[in-house]
Amino acid sequence: MTRTWAEQALCPLDTLADGAVRGFVVSAAEGSVEIFVRRDGEKVVGFVNACPHVGTPHDLMPDQFLSADGRNYLCRTHGALFRLDDGYCIKGPCQGKSLEPVPVTVEGDRILIAGPAAPA
Repeated sequence: MTRTWAEQALCPLDTLADGAVRGFVVSAAEGSVEIFVRRDGEKVVGFVNACPHVGTPHDLMPDQFLSADGRNYLCRTHGALFRLDDGYCIKGPCQGKSLEPVPVTVEGDRILIAGPAAPA
Protein backbone atom coordinates (compact mmCIF):
# COMPACT_ATOMS: atom_id res chain seq x y z
CA MET A 1 0.00 0.00 0.00
CA THR A 2 1.25 3.48 -0.84
CA ARG A 3 -0.01 6.01 1.68
CA THR A 4 -0.41 9.74 1.26
CA TRP A 5 0.98 11.39 4.38
CA ALA A 6 -0.23 14.73 5.69
CA GLU A 7 2.55 17.04 6.86
CA GLN A 8 2.39 17.13 10.65
CA ALA A 9 4.62 17.78 13.64
CA LEU A 10 5.30 14.80 15.88
CA CYS A 11 7.38 16.18 18.76
CA PRO A 12 10.33 18.41 19.62
CA LEU A 13 13.61 16.66 18.75
CA ASP A 14 14.96 17.10 22.28
CA THR A 15 12.05 15.11 23.78
CA LEU A 16 13.23 11.94 22.01
CA ALA A 17 16.55 10.75 23.45
CA ASP A 18 19.28 9.60 21.08
CA GLY A 19 18.63 5.92 20.28
CA ALA A 20 15.07 6.03 21.65
CA VAL A 21 11.94 4.91 19.81
CA ARG A 22 8.46 6.34 20.32
CA GLY A 23 5.07 5.49 18.88
CA PHE A 24 2.56 7.99 17.49
CA VAL A 25 -0.89 7.93 15.92
CA VAL A 26 -0.85 10.16 12.84
CA SER A 27 -3.01 11.15 9.90
CA ALA A 28 -2.73 9.89 6.37
CA ALA A 29 -5.21 10.37 3.54
CA GLU A 30 -6.34 6.81 4.26
CA GLY A 31 -7.09 7.58 7.94
CA SER A 32 -5.28 7.28 11.27
CA VAL A 33 -2.09 5.21 11.26
CA GLU A 34 0.12 3.97 14.10
CA ILE A 35 3.80 4.66 13.44
CA PHE A 36 7.06 4.64 15.37
CA VAL A 37 10.09 6.91 15.09
CA ARG A 38 13.71 6.29 16.16
CA ARG A 39 16.29 8.99 16.74
CA ASP A 40 19.91 8.47 15.75
CA GLY A 41 21.71 11.71 16.60
CA GLU A 42 20.21 14.41 14.40
CA LYS A 43 18.68 11.82 12.05
CA VAL A 44 15.26 10.18 12.49
CA VAL A 45 13.64 7.21 10.77
CA GLY A 46 10.02 6.15 10.92
CA PHE A 47 7.93 3.12 10.06
CA VAL A 48 4.30 2.06 10.16
CA ASN A 49 3.71 0.07 13.34
CA ALA A 50 2.50 -3.08 11.61
CA CYS A 51 4.43 -6.29 11.07
CA PRO A 52 4.54 -7.34 7.40
CA HIS A 53 3.76 -10.91 8.49
CA VAL A 54 0.27 -10.45 9.98
CA GLY A 55 -0.12 -6.69 10.45
CA THR A 56 0.00 -6.68 14.25
CA PRO A 57 1.68 -3.79 16.08
CA HIS A 58 5.28 -4.31 17.18
CA ASP A 59 4.85 -2.98 20.71
CA LEU A 60 2.67 -4.80 23.22
CA MET A 61 3.66 -2.18 25.81
CA PRO A 62 3.84 1.49 24.75
CA ASP A 63 7.12 2.45 23.06
CA GLN A 64 8.73 -1.00 23.48
CA PHE A 65 9.99 -1.49 19.92
CA LEU A 66 13.59 -2.65 20.37
CA SER A 67 15.09 -6.09 20.93
CA ALA A 68 16.71 -6.71 24.33
CA ASP A 69 20.16 -5.77 22.97
CA GLY A 70 18.77 -2.63 21.24
CA ARG A 71 20.24 -3.64 17.88
CA ASN A 72 16.96 -4.33 16.04
CA TYR A 73 13.25 -3.63 16.09
CA LEU A 74 11.36 -6.58 17.53
CA CYS A 75 7.85 -7.69 16.64
CA ARG A 76 6.60 -8.91 19.99
CA THR A 77 3.87 -11.04 18.39
CA HIS A 78 6.24 -13.63 16.90
CA GLY A 79 9.82 -12.45 17.51
CA ALA A 80 10.72 -11.15 14.05
CA LEU A 81 13.77 -8.85 13.98
CA PHE A 82 14.16 -5.83 11.69
CA ARG A 83 17.21 -3.67 10.95
CA LEU A 84 17.09 -0.22 12.56
CA ASP A 85 17.90 1.97 9.56
CA ASP A 86 15.78 0.40 6.82
CA GLY A 87 13.27 -1.90 8.58
CA TYR A 88 14.40 -4.99 6.63
CA CYS A 89 13.42 -8.27 8.35
CA ILE A 90 16.49 -10.37 9.14
CA LYS A 91 14.82 -13.09 11.26
CA GLY A 92 11.33 -14.49 11.63
CA PRO A 93 8.38 -15.50 9.45
CA CYS A 94 8.54 -12.31 7.36
CA GLN A 95 12.29 -12.61 6.65
CA GLY A 96 13.18 -10.72 3.48
CA LYS A 97 10.27 -8.30 3.75
CA SER A 98 10.48 -4.74 5.11
CA LEU A 99 8.52 -2.44 7.34
CA GLU A 100 6.60 0.31 5.55
CA PRO A 101 8.67 3.52 5.82
CA VAL A 102 7.23 6.84 6.95
CA PRO A 103 8.78 10.06 5.55
CA VAL A 104 9.97 11.65 8.81
CA THR A 105 12.46 14.49 8.98
CA VAL A 106 13.95 17.01 11.37
CA GLU A 107 13.10 20.63 10.66
CA GLY A 108 14.57 23.12 13.09
CA ASP A 109 13.98 21.57 16.50
CA ARG A 110 10.96 19.46 15.49
CA ILE A 111 10.42 15.97 14.17
CA LEU A 112 7.76 15.91 11.50
CA ILE A 113 6.22 13.87 8.77
CA ALA A 114 6.94 15.35 5.38
CA GLY A 115 3.77 15.87 3.37
CA PRO A 116 3.38 15.22 -0.34
CA ALA A 117 5.97 16.78 -2.62
CA ALA A 118 4.96 20.04 -4.27
CA PRO A 119 4.16 19.74 -7.98
CA ALA A 120 7.01 20.73 -10.29
